Amino acid sequence: MQGRLLIFIFILLSHSALAQIEASIKKHNFGEVERTTDRVVDIQFTNNGDDGAFVLRTKSENYYSTLWSHRQVAADSTITLRVKFNPRNKGAYNDELEIYFSTMQEPIKIKLRAEVNYVDRGDNPACPSFRERPDNCCEDDAFMVKVIDQKTRKPIKNARFRLIEQGVLQRDVRTDREGVYTEPVPIGYYFMVASAEGYLSTDSTSYINRRNNYFELELEKEEVEEELELEEELELEEEWTVESEETIVIRIERPVELEPEPEPVVVESVEEEPVVVTSADLPEDQYRPNSIVFLVDVSQSMNQSGKLDLLKASMLEMIGILRPIDQVALISYASKTEVVFDMTSADRKGEMESAIKALEAGGMTSGAKGFRDAYELVNEYFIEGGNNEVIVTTDGAFTKRDSPQILKMADKNRKKDVKTTVVGIRSKSYAIETLEKVAEEGQGSFILIQDYDVALKSLVDEIKKQSLRRQ
Repeated sequence: MQGRLLIFIFILLSHSALAQIEASIKKHNFGEVERTTDRVVDIQFTNNGDDGAFVLRTKSENYYSTLWSHRQVAADSTITLRVKFNPRNKGAYNDELEIYFSTMQEPIKIKLRAEVNYVDRGDNPACPSFRERPDNCCEDDAFMVKVIDQKTRKPIKNARFRLIEQGVLQRDVRTDREGVYTEPVPIGYYFMVASAEGYLSTDSTSYINRRNNYFELELEKEEVEEELELEEELELEEEWTVESEETIVIRIERPVELEPEPEPVVVESVEEEPVVVTSADLPEDQYRPNSIVFLVDVSQSMNQSGKLDLLKASMLEMIGILRPIDQVALISYASKTEVVFDMTSADRKGEMESAIKALEAGGMTSGAKGFRDAYELVNEYFIEGGNNEVIVTTDGAFTKRDSPQILKMADKNRKKDVKTTVVGIRSKSYAIETLEKVAEEGQGSFILIQDYDVALKSLVDEIKKQSLRRQ
């Protein structure tokens, strides 16, 4: 009887462990592989259990290259497996990837499929890595992007295209009448943004190299008001006349504009050239000194969807307007907390900008210690009568065990006149509620950054708002 009970407990624990690690996908189809096809896929593995785990083995055919962001995954955290497909022959592929974790009795299986029409004999199977790509990975080649209408598939001429690397704008150009922009671009990992009048902007992230150098960006039209509503706003006057017994003509006339039209007002538009900001944006007689500690989430999830690029662009833009009387520190957090640079006078922009550009994402999210370090630093360098603020940037919610501590710290420091502002980088709705609570408890702002143009102005506006001298 006792033996049966032990077997039952073992089976129960096995099933519990099996559900502990979950993969973001169960299958992936590379599709028809041509010369320009992207043959790399990132798979996230989330630990939903209470105990940490580590990767025991990754089993695949020898024409797949695999690379882990980390071999260990803490509770309530995520790691990433990057898989590259290196086909040696043309034809159909139907394979299975098996991943074994220390807390599981059975492997997680991911199905991989492809129809290979092109084999690149000169490709380096080891590319790409999570960091910089090897110099001999690929050669320089022309780069081409085409911007098209999502619904009609027609090209959009004069669309604005921006190419960003490490948060820094590298190209800001317009497409030709075929919706195309092309020129040689150095090998690297880029954030691409396309926009056009009457359309919602879109963006994408990708490596650019000789094999992966053609991109199509689709723009979706903005929603417009119904024609009837527009007519009602114009308050059209209707005049009905009868020209014969059988014909009724309805004549709609617009009211005559009697007053001269006002001079046009120039409004900053996301479709125009970005505004270059300087310290003149913060005149000392209008804005108090700032003591800012950036607490930046660099966990692995920040590598996705251009989040790290948006973060860098936002921070670089804000650094650009600060004055010598302002001071800034930067702390990053993921699996561990690191002081990237200590409290520094804002006139040392070159050093700060280099450190921001060099930020890399990887590891699990653990925020409580980062908050403690950030508050200690801002209190140590507190400016009497100034704006003392911790600005937290993250893409997701904090862990269940960290959230109560973070809320208490935000409230405690609010009473010391230290604000806590939270910046959500493409955060999901489930995370926004938690992030808003932290900002509210810290009497700061909650800022949601979804696109590049919002990123450029959000932190600039926040610093102006918080440091403005009240009369």
